[in-house]
Amino acid sequence: MGEPVIGLQPEPLRVKVGQRASLRCVAFGIPAPKYQWHRNGIPLPHQTKAELVISTVEMRHHGTYLCSVANDRQQECWSSAADVSVVENIPIAISLPSLRISGSGQRKVTAKSPTVCRKADTPQEVGLCALFYYAGHGYECSGRNYMVPVNAPNPYRPENCINVQKILCRMQVKNTALNVLLLDMCRKWYNQAYLPSDLQPLAPTGNIVYGYATCEDAEAYEVQDGEHSSGIFMKYLKRHILKKEKVTQILENVSE
Repeated sequence: MGEPVIGLQPEPLRVKVGQRASLRCVAFGIPAPKYQWHRNGIPLPHQTKAELVISTVEMRHHGTYLCSVANDRQQECWSSAADVSVVENIPIAISLPSLRISGSGQRKVTAKSPTVCRKADTPQEVGLCALFYYAGHGYECSGRNYMVPVNAPNPYRPENCINVQKILCRMQVKNTALNVLLLDMCRKWYNQAYLPSDLQPLAPTGNIVYGYATCEDAEAYEVQDGEHSSGIFMKYLKRHILKKEKVTQILENVSE
């Protein structure tokens, strides 16, 4: 006779929405131990077996699970904590149409077919999104975007600038659920004497959204908005940014 002893601890899980998930906690003792599972410190109704089974995982199942084991003599012990991370399927990424200014000063949308990437193969952190916004001098060369620091030499070279795709690499390492990059800058490269800096290509993932202030090989412009001067992209982004819509829909509204 003696207090219960846990011989098999539950293991952390990372599962997708809609999948089946299970946690196991096996204990020994005389009298025979009884089980009670908890999520985030709250007892789960009807979860009183050694194995906790979730037949269809939903986002609400995300949390920290523990199992308390007790016998009729009120002797009790607890399992180690097991984190269950639920991954929500993220839709495809879209490279949205951009803005161009015609000579008459009218806004003109240059439409292009959306760029579709496959879904990410690696799991993403639940609900964790990353947003990167840049407004300033920049350019695009060979499909790569560069931000020009205020202290860059004149004339500047790619190695004097910050590559946006390198920032995206850092974001992808964190396995975020969604990465949004808003580039309020020019995309025109004037100095053809220098090639872009070396950078390994990014593996396509389905959780990236780009928003550009202008079309390829074009300049971004500013407008006077009351007492302040701001980019045209920002002027229209402020009108839609607080709306409860998908980020892709917000950026499409900005481009209209």
